[in-house]
Formats: sequence, C-alpha cells, structure tokens
Amino acid sequence: MFMALPPGIPTLSHKRWKKEYRPDNVFLSTSLQKQLLSCATNRSLTPTGADHYPILTVLDFSLGTAMSPEFRNFRNVDWDEFRKELRRQLEPLGVPRRIRNQDDFDAQAYGLHSALAKTVELTVPRIKLSQHMKRWWTVELTARRKELRVLGNEAHKYRYVPDHPSHHIFRQAEQNYQDAIRKQKYKHWEEWMTHVSGKDIWTANKFISGP
Repeated sequence: MFMALPPGIPTLSHKRWKKEYRPDNVFLSTSLQKQLLSCATNRSLTPTGADHYPILTVLDFSLGTAMSPEFRNFRNVDWDEFRKELRRQLEPLGVPRRIRNQDDFDAQAYGLHSALAKTVELTVPRIKLSQHMKRWWTVELTARRKELRVLGNEAHKYRYVPDHPSHHIFRQAEQNYQDAIRKQKYKHWEEWMTHVSGKDIWTANKFISGP
C-alpha cells in the first residue's frame, strides 16, 4: 500500500471555525502506483451542505469504453424556437393543396417529414443515456450548479474573513440550489406517475425487490 494523496493537502473545512484539516487519506495498492495520474482535492465540487472536500483520484487503465447511444432530448427543447424553425422549413412547401392521388400524397408526406426532420436536427439537443444519469436533471440545474461553484470558490478565497458578504451569498445560493433540486425531483416524479402504466410499476417493483 502507498499514500496516493500528497501530504499537506487539507480535506475538510470546519463550518464554524473556518479552519482546514486533514482527517482523510487515500491509500492504493502498490500494484496501481504506475497507473496513478493524480490525486488531489477539488473544493469547487464539494456537495451542498458538506464539509469534506471531494478527493479526485485519476488512474490510467487504458481501456476502451463502450459508446453510449445518442438520443434527442425533447425534455430540454426551446419550443418557441422549434415552432419558428418549423415554420421556416414549411415555407418552401407553399399553401396546402388537395391530395388527389398517391403521388400527391407521397410528395406531401415527404415534404412534411423532411421539414420536421430538419427542425429536429437544428433545435433538439442530443443526449447520451446511461444507467447513471439523473433523468430528472435539467439545464436550469446545470446552470445553478455552475453558478454555485463560482460562488463557492469566491467564498473560499475569503475563508479567513468570516464577515465577508461572499459567505452569505454562497449559503443563500446553496439553499436555493437544494430547493430547486427537491422541486425538480418532485415534479419529475409527479409527471412519471401521471403517465405510468401497470407494466412500468411492475418493472420498477421488480428492480426494487430484486437481489
């Protein structure tokens, strides 16, 4: 075994006294020493309400990863922009005409399909699904998280100045972020329950009650 986290790096910030300590260590097997690329804390990634800093350990195993399939994320579409783009794509088709035969039908269907496909391509963001992703997560929460990290870094710079306004701003932003997460989780759960089928409930129960 060897110590992966270099000495002198604090891993905890006391919430009340604003002092930093090193109660945590990271040990790795000697066989992994050549694979270790880095081991350090990252204060900007500290979870809300936590006092321990995240410790990021990077190992190089040089293994290929399976490609996650990409899908269109219709949950995060700007529908106003979608409608505007669809109108632009439909303009070349002209005024709707009466369909008199199979050729007319095929031409109209092809034009509509092409307009929709082009609109989706230009306005609907792509997403890679994985078993670890949070289905309830939104673009707004991502923006809030980025803002919170910036405020957290600012408050950390003034950690020895307890009365600095950055600490109050960070705590307020942290509380707002936690509230936004709870509301979004609840909203996502309600939406899922509204459209859930008996098969979905059976599948969920199977996963929960399984070994």
